Amino acid sequence: MKMLIRFINVNPGILILNDKLTIGKTVDELILIAEVSFEVEYQDKIVHFPLP
Repeated sequence: MKMLIRFINVNPGILILNDKLTIGKTVDELILIAEVSFEVEYQDKIVHFPLP
């Protein structure tokens, strides 16, 4: 994967969620993010959720 990212020079993005959330709440957050976002919104970014 590391070589692929270097080759195409694009990172699909990294979402960091609060590790104190329950698994159910984490899944809900990820589903919500996927439903209301476009793929390119998080490209080449590191985003912390939930946002302050």
